[in-house]
Formats: sequence, C-alpha cells, structure tokens
Amino acid sequence: MGVRGNPAVPDSFIAGFSGFQVLAGNNFQFIFQRYRYYSAAGLQYSFQYSQDLRNWSDFTPNVISASVNEDDTFYEVMTMGLPAALTSGQHALFLRILVQASN
Repeated sequence: MGVRGNPAVPDSFIAGFSGFQVLAGNNFQFIFQRYRYYSAAGLQYSFQYSQDLRNWSDFTPNVISASVNEDDTFYEVMTMGLPAALTSGQHALFLRILVQASN
C-alpha cells in the first residue's frame, strides 16, 4: 500500500457524503466512502450528531452495507443508519464524520 495524494488537502469526491435518505419509521440512512485500510493506516472514524451545529454528541451508526468502490478500490462505499431514537421528533439534525489519527 503506497502513499496516495496529499493528506493535508481533502479530496471532495472521496471525503464527502454521497447521499442520504429518510425511510418510513424515521429510519435515516447516509452513504459515504471510507478508506478500506483505515485501521492499518492508524485512522479512526467517529460519528457525531447535533440539533444546532454547536453541541455535538457521539453516536454509533448501524452498518447497513459496505461495498468496494469500483472506481478506486482503496475505498469502500458505506451505507449507515442512525438509531431511530435520534431521529424521532427532530425538526433539524446534523451529522458529521470525524477521521482522526488513532494514536
């Protein structure tokens, strides 16, 4: 596994959310791309939500599916779901994915 790209500059295609959807029963799903070898590279993904963009809380999403990105096999397309308790009765909900060095 060689060095790829400039880690100080985000790659908008890889780093951004690919999509989201709200299904019946307040089931909210989001899609993003994750580096397949994140653990070996010393990276950690964490997930947070907020109702006001000031106060953030950690949560653990449910993994719906994971598949290798056919265009760049170093990445996988992740479909994740929020626990229904987070979405029930909310008028606004914001998500962010933090990728940090695990050391």
